[in-house]
Amino acid sequence: MKRYSVLYHIITGASSARRVPQLTQALAPLIQQLMVLQTANAKEVLSPRELSLSGSVRLITSYFR
Repeated sequence: MKRYSVLYHIITGASSARRVPQLTQALAPLIQQLMVLQTANAKEVLSPRELSLSGSVRLITSYFR
């Protein structure tokens, strides 16, 4: 099985944000570090704290608009 060093996951929609914790757990064996960027709508549904509880997740908290 191929293992990746970094994966960038951009969460843009509120409806898809609910599935991210399960997706994160499924990807954990395949990657060393998961970089997550949430839009404002996704943050309303999924707490950044909930994502940070996973060991391999690194949250990107700000970006240029």
